Amino acid sequence: MSFSFASEDEPISGKYLKGDKIITIGEIEQLSLVIAFDYVSVKNTEYCFNNSNILANDYAKLFEFKKEISKIKIKDFFDNSIIKRNYHFHDVNLYNKTFLINKMKTLLGYNNHIEAYKLPTVYQIAVYTSDKKAPRILGFFGKNATFHILWLDYEHKIYQMKI
Repeated sequence: MSFSFASEDEPISGKYLKGDKIITIGEIEQLSLVIAFDYVSVKNTEYCFNNSNILANDYAKLFEFKKEISKIKIKDFFDNSIIKRNYHFHDVNLYNKTFLINKMKTLLGYNNHIEAYKLPTVYQIAVYTSDKKAPRILGFFGKNATFHILWLDYEHKIYQMKI
């Protein structure tokens, strides 16, 4: 794998920009996960980080989670069955969760005419699981192993929790 570094004239950015090519996991698999909040939804809805049901200790757990997963290589989310299971890591089929498509287009600055297959693949990662809660973050991979968080599924409604 080769890396290119920005020159002094080029700004360095790990951000996904509208129209960027979709990153393949093979391009970033040896890198450790980096979390970005550039596109996170904060519209006071059930899938937002400012959902009024979220408690202070949940935010503390979110930062513990961020610290923990930042040490994991991208390839391990895909290849290591223990990590996949522990973090309930999997892609989100937008065609089965169509209500997310327009929400994602809005967050990324696309108009409604872009087709869903042109959007980055969305993945779910478990923040933690207890007997009563199982918050999940949903986002996509961008440049430099950046995981762009879109939503916090605090009440685990996108993929219903089975207790």
